[in-house]
Parts: sequence; structure tokens; C-alpha cells
Amino acid sequence: MKIGDRVDAILELKDFYDKIKNPIDDDKVLDTIVEAYSKSSNHSGSLKRILQKMQLKKKDSGFIDSKDRRVFEKAMRDFLNRGYIRLNKKTSWTRIESCFPWIKYEYSASAKHIFCLNVDSKCLYLIVTDLIKLFVDAGLPFCVEFDEFGKRVDNIVIYTPTKYLLKNLQILRQLKLNHLPLMKYFYKPSLLTGKIDDNIGYITNSNQIPYLDLRLDIINAALRNATIDWVLANQDYTIKDGGKNISLKEYIIKKKSNLTKKSLDEMVKKLSLKIISTNCQSYLNFVRHYIKEESSKKGVDPDKFVFDKKAVSQMKRQSQIDMIKFRRII
Repeated sequence: MKIGDRVDAILELKDFYDKIKNPIDDDKVLDTIVEAYSKSSNHSGSLKRILQKMQLKKKDSGFIDSKDRRVFEKAMRDFLNRGYIRLNKKTSWTRIESCFPWIKYEYSASAKHIFCLNVDSKCLYLIVTDLIKLFVDAGLPFCVEFDEFGKRVDNIVIYTPTKYLLKNLQILRQLKLNHLPLMKYFYKPSLLTGKIDDNIGYITNSNQIPYLDLRLDIINAALRNATIDWVLANQDYTIKDGGKNISLKEYIIKKKSNLTKKSLDEMVKKLSLKIISTNCQSYLNFVRHYIKEESSKKGVDPDKFVFDKKAVSQMKRQSQIDMIKFRRII
């Protein structure tokens, strides 16, 4: 690596962190989250299913190109025979991982940086095949999972340790360049991810809990507490009920409840739906503050909801390692 390239790499890692926007800072995203929360039940996974359904408004063709699948299977057999990959299929998910000796240690011991793609089923196998070929040609360790049936917003997921983070991003950008005519089949990634651009989402996970489940646990706890506390502080706020303007206090009494945390807990989702229907910025700001507080408790970066603290620490450490190597060269 040339000296100029090494300086760029050191700066790019920080730049990568700085440029990714916190989805929680986007009012439209937060409004969608609150709406999904208000419609969810108390059953585990309810919020996740509703959010998925709200984001799957795009029309996936549901069509798998059999020719592309055969090309994929042939390419993977070749890579398997040459000892380049491991392949594991479980239900609708397929996991493909490079066989470099150090890869298992890297991925199990490091924070997982995760890139997410949301592509139409009709070009899924074409995209995955080219993606794996790009990794193999570059000799770059990789771990890719994809969902054949397109039931998720993130139906292609790429995991990488900090060491290969930027190189993985380069691969994904090359993938897009290779398939410019197919960009209309690349849909927006999950709203809970940070956006690299309109087609590449990003999030990290250093915990045993799956990355989306961790964020949804945070959202559930934060919204419950934020809604109750906001209502107690804004009892005279006007909402609509049955076509009439009434205060929150009147609405709560009408529902035969009272203004205590215990009572409000039983109707918190109805209250959240009533409040967001008035486009209340004060309430959204309150929710945002509580999500950031809850994030910090759960090891997630409060300023960047898509990063967790361990991943940020590893990125800083990798930058320091690169800087030490650079100083030795000069």
C-alpha cells in the first residue's frame, strides 16, 4: 500500500462513521416506528413483523430466475471443489463463507459490521453470484447470507470485521457498477439501518441478540416510557377522538382509566397512535431522547443508532493500528 493510500484508509474509517446518518434523527423514520409500535401487540416479535410488512410495500416479483439459479449452483460447486467457500443452507436462508484459515477467528472475535441489500427475487441469484465472485477474485475474506423468498427487507446480508470494513464497501460499490441496468430492482434497505446510499444499508452487532431484535427491544422499552412520561407532562394536549377535539386527560378518563403510570401502561399504544396522528413534534423529540437513553444502556451508540459501542471502539483501535504502521513507513 502506498503512503497516500494508507492515509486515505485511516481517514476513511472515521469518515465512514461520520457520514452515516442516525435513522432515529429522521422524523419520517421515527414516525413510522411509532406507528408500527402503536399497532403492535405485546407478543414477542409483533413490532418486527409489522415493521417488515410496512416496509414491504414494494412489489417484489416473487419470481426466481431458474437460469440464474443454475449459474449460481455451478459457480458455488466450483468454489467448493477448489476449497474457497463453505456453504450452509437452513430453511430459506443460505450462508456462504470464505475458507481462509483466519476467517472463523476474525468473525467470532470481532464486532460484526453488517451491510444489507434489498433486491428483487428475480435478480437475487444473479446478484449473489456476482457478489461472491467479486470477493473470491479480490481474495477478500467474506461472509454472505441471503433469503431466497424475499420475505425480509434485508434479503442479502454481508458480515465483516472492522479490518475489512472499507474493502467490503468497495466490493458492494463495484457490484452496483456491474449491474447499473438492474438498479430499479434494488430497493431501499431496512429503515433501522444507516444509509450508505439509496441501496446499501449498514448496521453493527457485537451482542448475542440479533441486530434488529436488539434495536426493537430498545424501541419497545423507550416508546413505552417516553409515551407515559410525555402524557403525564402534557395532559391538556389536544387530540381527536370520534371527530371531536378533546384533551388527553379527558380521553383517558373517558376510557375509564386514570393518570398513573400503571394505568397508562395498559393503554400506551392507543395513546401513542392518538398523539402521532396530530403530527406532534414535541412528542417525537421526546421519543428520540428516550431511544438514545435506552440505546446507551444496551451498548448501542446513542448518537448513531446503527453502531454499537464495541464496534466504534474497534474502529478507533483499527485506525490507531493503521496510524502506527504508517509512522513506521515514513
